[in-house]
Amino acid sequence: MRYVAIGLVLLLACVFLIPVVMTFTGSLISAEGSAGGRRIFPQQPTLENYVTVFQYPIVRWFLNSTFVVGGRVIGSLAIATMAAFAVAKYSGRAGRLAVAAIVITIMTPGVVLMVPKFVVAHRLGMYDSYAGLIVPGLFSAGACWFLVKFIRAIPDDMVATGRLDGLGAFGLLRHVIVPMAAPALAALGVLAYASGMQDFLWPLLMTRSPDKYVLPLGVKLVMYLEWMHVFRGADTPRAKNPGILLAGAVIALVPSLAVFLAAQKYFIGGLFHKSTGGE
Repeated sequence: MRYVAIGLVLLLACVFLIPVVMTFTGSLISAEGSAGGRRIFPQQPTLENYVTVFQYPIVRWFLNSTFVVGGRVIGSLAIATMAAFAVAKYSGRAGRLAVAAIVITIMTPGVVLMVPKFVVAHRLGMYDSYAGLIVPGLFSAGACWFLVKFIRAIPDDMVATGRLDGLGAFGLLRHVIVPMAAPALAALGVLAYASGMQDFLWPLLMTRSPDKYVLPLGVKLVMYLEWMHVFRGADTPRAKNPGILLAGAVIALVPSLAVFLAAQKYFIGGLFHKSTGGE
């Protein structure tokens, strides 16, 4: 049974890797090669699609994504940690109601909340600004719920010992809770970064200026501008080449993959602790 389980896991991993491999190989197909028919693997791999993508301000869009997602991750982890600490160790019976409210928020589809968030952000003057991209993403009910379960598993004796040493709430948070919850924070940070780097709909609603575009939105703009050659009468192989879009997708994938590989140890440790920790 052990080998059967390993085989199933490897098979599932291969299935998940197929779209990634096809994206990478498709980005190496030239415009002429894509015009010749549907191909998965390039006959003559080329980097011309990447050269085309870098003719656009892709570096600026990448820096925008890094700034926006970094601000979201740091701010949401800080707010979620403080909220989870208060719910897990200070609220008593009220904590159950708080957790129930958090769960209800998680169960509400994000698309339903997008219009009210947009209206509020627009009235606060955040439209077409970095603040509009960062501030609405600072409050994560999922991260708060994750940390509540994690912090409840921290023994109350450690918190009591810290209080005897004269630590206040922020002292306990800094010297006891955050070091103990480091694996969970790393796991949440990796997930939030990967999700933020793929965010498309909210930046599409909140930005108008191309210089404030994030990477996924910029890649979509590249695809649109390249395909506009078709509607302008320039029916060229380059105008219909999907490899340009795939090259942009690969560029957008690399930062998330690098962060995951760098924090893989903490990511797996945080998930394992969550699954085995009690309340």
